[in-house]
Amino acid sequence: MKFKSDKPRSICSTRTATITKSSAGKATTKKGSSSGSSFSINTGSFTGTLADIVPGEMQTWFGEIGQHLGGIDLNQPLSWSKEQVIEANKIAAGLDKKVLEMAEVKNAVLKYLAYSMKEAEFKADIAVAMCKAKGFIDQQQAKAYLAYAKYLRGAAKLEKKVKATQEIINASNEALEGVFDDRKSKIMAAVNHQAKLAQGTTADVENLRTQRRQVLADHRRSMAEYKNELATGHLQAAAS
Repeated sequence: MKFKSDKPRSICSTRTATITKSSAGKATTKKGSSSGSSFSINTGSFTGTLADIVPGEMQTWFGEIGQHLGGIDLNQPLSWSKEQVIEANKIAAGLDKKVLEMAEVKNAVLKYLAYSMKEAEFKADIAVAMCKAKGFIDQQQAKAYLAYAKYLRGAAKLEKKVKATQEIINASNEALEGVFDDRKSKIMAAVNHQAKLAQGTTADVENLRTQRRQVLADHRRSMAEYKNELATGHLQAAAS
């Protein structure tokens, strides 16, 4: 492929130039004759060190690299020996495996970091879910505790009310028993008095005794029925 600059010129004179370095260190170009092509560079000022062309900031780095390559001085190419070059190549060849290993280690590190991030996200999600669940469970437990405390207060009030009602019923039963005892005593006194007045036969006396036993039995049965009615009347009313 030819570019425009590659096209031959019909009229062209070849000029030679010689590059020299003045005492001030600046390169100057001298125009030569057009008799022939004799391009050359004056290397007399090149001292054989890269310090002539490498910035000072990089020379330290060149020195560090040379130390890792067997102590070869990269800033002084003319001072290299064959043994130094072979040793540098040997060390550099050993670095090929390290390059491959570092590539694999890099992949492993990236996978590990990805795993670490996923693990952190997993732990964070689990922690958030657990906190939310714990908060919900605590709320429900508090609600259940309050409901149970309310039930205990209600049960205590109900028990107190039932106890007061039972005391009233017991007092009423005791009063009724006193009334029936008085009535029983009067009946017994009347029967005894009638027995004494009758002065009847043995049959009459036995009849009076039978009547007395009957009166006592009726009284006991009546009292038992009344007590049972007082104790279970509210249940019968609720059942109906």
